[in-house]
Amino acid sequence: MEKRRAAAVSVPIATHADGSEAQCWAKLERLRIQWARHRDVDEQFIETLNDLKRIRAWERIPPEQPYGSLDAMSRAELGVPVAMIERSVTAFLSKNGGDRRSDKFQFDNCQTETPSALGGNSVVYLRALLVRDNKPIADALARGEFRSVRQAAIAAGIVTPKPTVTHRATPEGFYDSAKKHLTADQIEHLVEMLEAAP
Repeated sequence: MEKRRAAAVSVPIATHADGSEAQCWAKLERLRIQWARHRDVDEQFIETLNDLKRIRAWERIPPEQPYGSLDAMSRAELGVPVAMIERSVTAFLSKNGGDRRSDKFQFDNCQTETPSALGGNSVVYLRALLVRDNKPIADALARGEFRSVRQAAIAAGIVTPKPTVTHRATPEGFYDSAKKHLTADQIEHLVEMLEAAP
């Protein structure tokens, strides 16, 4: 077992087949190192934990006698019960603010909409919210039933899509766009608002 484990962690994780024993060992080693280094969670830790949950690593490793549960695996490999890990994940997801300047944040969080007052719309954050708050949709996402994490978050009601309306920067362009996207009552209300404006 130790040779297979060592071999699995000596090559990039991406080279392992999804759900394979080698991938389980590699992901578990990444999680173990992250926990040992920080004794806390971050987005990368949550993503690795969610991957281990998705592939149900505790049912595959060790192959001779699998851990049997996420809690048993957590206790054996991280030295803490899974409840402690889950509390740390919940606390991380509940924090307001955080990284707003790094290139990674700017890439992950394009600010097109805010799924909650507590965080951004990065893939990792949305996936963690789905796992925590809407397990059936998170499972459907893992099975490939959604095109993206964002689509799953929309289905779960975590993200509300906001349509973008573009028009020429002229009164005529605005009028054409209003006719295309608004009901007659909404246009009437808009006209009343414009007439009442100073």
